[in-house]
Amino acid sequence: MIRLLWAVVLGVSIVSSLAACSAAEKLLSPAEVAGSYQLVSIYGKPLPAESFPGRVSVDSGFLELSSSGDMRLDQFGTMCVVGNCDAFHTQLGGQWSLAGRNRLVMHYATGGTDSTFFAKPGYVISTYLDGARTVEAMRWNRH
Repeated sequence: MIRLLWAVVLGVSIVSSLAACSAAEKLLSPAEVAGSYQLVSIYGKPLPAESFPGRVSVDSGFLELSSSGDMRLDQFGTMCVVGNCDAFHTQLGGQWSLAGRNRLVMHYATGGTDSTFFAKPGYVISTYLDGARTVEAMRWNRH
């Protein structure tokens, strides 16, 4: 009897854990991800922030993801090379799609694909690997 009760308790615990995990890992639809996003931080620091210390400072950025799959990414800031600093505006266009686990895949019109973006309700983050851990590089909040 105790074994049966223990098996039931364990089974309920496993089902509850799986339900909690699946709720936390809800796959988003393209309609839930589409929208306008503003860059708010780089490496956890609010803008303006350095994306390449001593060389590139980003003042602002915007990411547009249309429901038709078009995308546009803009960044504004200052780039310094050998003590000579100039303002820059980087603009990239192309297409976007969603892959497993809410990975946002950017297909740039200039060529290349970037899949280091992850979508969550209300924000998008770009990430990189630092050894064995994933680190947040840029956070884009929906606005």
